[in-house]
Amino acid sequence: MARDHARIRLDIWADEDWRDLPALPQWLYLYLLTAPTLNFCGVTDWRPARIAALAADLTAGDVEYAAGWLEVGEFVVIDRDTEEALIRSWVKHDGILTSPNMAKALAKSHG
Repeated sequence: MARDHARIRLDIWADEDWRDLPALPQWLYLYLLTAPTLNFCGVTDWRPARIAALAADLTAGDVEYAAGWLEVGEFVVIDRDTEEALIRSWVKHDGILTSPNMAKALAKSHG
């Protein structure tokens, strides 16, 4: 079953670590949360040039710059060799484990 929506917690705006981020890293994080390739484990494709193409004024370098902020703040873990990014707290905050069927989807995706 493919994902058709993303759950974004409203209390993200009360998080001081989040609010300390510049706008571009915040945009990138919200993109990663809503990326069509995000799986039930919180892993998505990491292709900076493709991500940059989603906004008129971005370059792959801009995306990498923003990613640096997210990595330092431990919002994401990026494996550039496999071209994958993990949203570190996605499973915790998405509520996926509250549904038995979604927990099964997570386990299947992990495999």
